[in-house]
Amino acid sequence: MVLFSFIGVADTNLASESKGPIITAVTGLKPDAVYLIATQSENSKHDFLAGGGSVKKVLAKLEPRSKVTIVTLDIEDPTDHNEIYPKLKDLLAPYVKSGVDLTAAISSGTPSMQVCWILLAESGDVPLRLIRTVEPELSSKTIRDVALGTGLPRITALEEENRELREVALPQIVMKGKKGILTIGDRDVKLSPTQFAYYRFFLELCKKGKTDDDRRLRLSGYDMSDHFTTTVNRFQQEGFPDFEASDSVRLKKRSMIAADVFRSNVTKLNAKIISVLPSRSLARYYQIGHVGSKKARHYGIELDPSKITLR
Repeated sequence: MVLFSFIGVADTNLASESKGPIITAVTGLKPDAVYLIATQSENSKHDFLAGGGSVKKVLAKLEPRSKVTIVTLDIEDPTDHNEIYPKLKDLLAPYVKSGVDLTAAISSGTPSMQVCWILLAESGDVPLRLIRTVEPELSSKTIRDVALGTGLPRITALEEENRELREVALPQIVMKGKKGILTIGDRDVKLSPTQFAYYRFFLELCKKGKTDDDRRLRLSGYDMSDHFTTTVNRFQQEGFPDFEASDSVRLKKRSMIAADVFRSNVTKLNAKIISVLPSRSLARYYQIGHVGSKKARHYGIELDPSKITLR
């Protein structure tokens, strides 16, 4: 039997005491092989590779017959199951083909990682036994199977927990449209007048839209719509009346904005947001993102409207 587990914060913190979900799982199951998944990202606060090394050393003493291997997985956002799921599935693919019995210990990692284990098992794409662990001091039954077929309530609960954590963690964005001021939490974001006008357009779209479609702008041609052009021209003049290019005569001449110019400005705007915030995973909630093909893309900000204040 082969056991897989993400390396979690509890595992790294408790390894020195020979405790933690992974150690409990391995000592209880005594698998032939163990694969510890160390997630990596540029902005992670935790060194899971080093933490996994500590766990591996403990297991070498406690269960020397279990071969322990640490594998790495690049995950930019550990709360995004849309990123985690396909990468985890690809990681497991060679072991599925080999036909070995696979077990996943799901007590370690983020709620989104637990969701992905459940989705993989219930999809049938990966034949997995799922187990969770309880520390020995809390129960004599340390290994417990996770029943399949009732995953939706668990997934819903985990996603709700994840959503609530994100809402608490995400700082408020405040835009003072007529003063040309933008802050995210306690950080000032310096945008050019044109970028500021673009961003105000999308913040208002996100804040005032009643449906997901209302909160996105569809782009399917070579030029932006008249509505977009006239609105951002007005926003630029309101926020930066003294800026030379905000002169009403000049703005009237800008009666058409090419789609390529729009995309270029959005790219530069997003780069500035990334430069201000501490991580890309946080910045993505504030960036102007897009879905769809290049010929028919929908642009918008994927942020809870309650996090947006417009003044």
